[in-house]
Amino acid sequence: MATYRIYQKKADNNGEASVYVSFYIRREKIEVSTKTKVNVKLFDKDKGVVKNSDPFASDKNLIISNTVASINNVFVKYRLRERDLTKSLFWKEYKTQRTGKDFWTFCKEYQKLKFQELAWASQKLHKSSLQKLKDFRSELYFEDLTTDFFREFVLYLRKRRKNKEVTIRKTIKNLAVYINEATRKHYLQESPLLNLKLRGIDESKVEYLTPDELKRLVSLYKSDILSANLQEVLSFFLFMCY
Repeated sequence: MATYRIYQKKADNNGEASVYVSFYIRREKIEVSTKTKVNVKLFDKDKGVVKNSDPFASDKNLIISNTVASINNVFVKYRLRERDLTKSLFWKEYKTQRTGKDFWTFCKEYQKLKFQELAWASQKLHKSSLQKLKDFRSELYFEDLTTDFFREFVLYLRKRRKNKEVTIRKTIKNLAVYINEATRKHYLQESPLLNLKLRGIDESKVEYLTPDELKRLVSLYKSDILSANLQEVLSFFLFMCY
């Protein structure tokens, strides 16, 4: 756990100064504002608390303690996940925690910006993939997005939803768009999909025409005995064949 220092910065003309909490991650100093001001004469520098002589001392001290608690939460999450915490990752986690932004909020914001670049069919596939994930976990935060989480999700798709392997691959591919963007913006240290192994696609039986069958269709087309709509369909089919 980090060692915290609670202090004030330079006072304004009214003699009040903002209260900050500072600590170090990998020898890099981080300063977090408590977003509260206290008269310098009413702040105990040694204890890092507001003196009782301030009429709002209890409220301001609660704000300070809540700020420290939020910082602690980030350290605890990364320690439990056995992952290294960096300065940039701390700020992403801290801001997410303070603003309440979860993975679903992030996805909606990304869609507002990027969906206009996608065809309607692609948008539909994205929404379907995200809905599957939401059915699996309705509340989802960035710290939940681990490789093990997606392994459980794949099992859910395979066993509960009875999805074929090719469908599972497409679902993960669509979700990877959002995961990669979250990684690029440092909400995630690395993509949890990097170490996710999927099964090979099941072999499928492909139906095809024999040379003799193709000749018979060509003869049928040349005979001109079909109705106009069937003749047009056969024409298009033969064009695709060749």
